[in-house]
Amino acid sequence: MEEPIMTVREPVICGGYSKDLEATPEVQEKASAVKDEILKGAGAGVKADEFVVEKYASQLVNGINHKMKIRLAPGSYIHATVYEPFGAKVEDLRVHEVTTNHKKDEPLFSWAR
Repeated sequence: MEEPIMTVREPVICGGYSKDLEATPEVQEKASAVKDEILKGAGAGVKADEFVVEKYASQLVNGINHKMKIRLAPGSYIHATVYEPFGAKVEDLRVHEVTTNHKKDEPLFSWAR
């Protein structure tokens, strides 16, 4: 039996992001696979004592965008968007955006969704 391409944990709105969800081992695995690229996007001065995805939201496009809140140290967070094409292997994941200087209680998005 073939492995499913993706598992849907809630209703999906095509083109819209899900609500913020607690990170899963699968999401952590995706982030860890592109950790070096994410840290490079965060800039030279950013250090990672930890690399733990705490929250994420997903967007169904021609693949899946995973927007993640990643803890680098106590009180130090970045947001990263990782694109996963349908049927992707780890080497197909791409980092689209990284923003720095986020807080633990800060939402992944600054607008209502």
